Amino acid sequence: MIKFKLTRFYPQKVEIEILDSQIISMFPIEIQEHSTFGLIKRVWQTQDTVYDVENYPDEYKENLSSTKTYVKLKDDVMKEILKGLSEFKIVLYYQDKKDTYQVERV
Repeated sequence: MIKFKLTRFYPQKVEIEILDSQIISMFPIEIQEHSTFGLIKRVWQTQDTVYDVENYPDEYKENLSSTKTYVKLKDDVMKEILKGLSEFKIVLYYQDKKDTYQVERV
């Protein structure tokens, strides 16, 4: 298990410690269709790389779509990505908005 510190700055600063497994379940690299917010996309981003579900071949993805789009990277793929990261951002895009979380390995 790898422990990280996750910080959200807006609307108010919140800082928590979180395990790699919790990041994968709560903040997966994904794209999904939401009934209220439309298309939602979550990526992980470092200084030089954006980990985006749309940039991976199908064998790395899990397509959970039924009546609405829901595609995410497989958990083991995200776990491998996290092993190599010490500092990155989780960015959520929706309705022309962007929520950003700063993540640092503890």
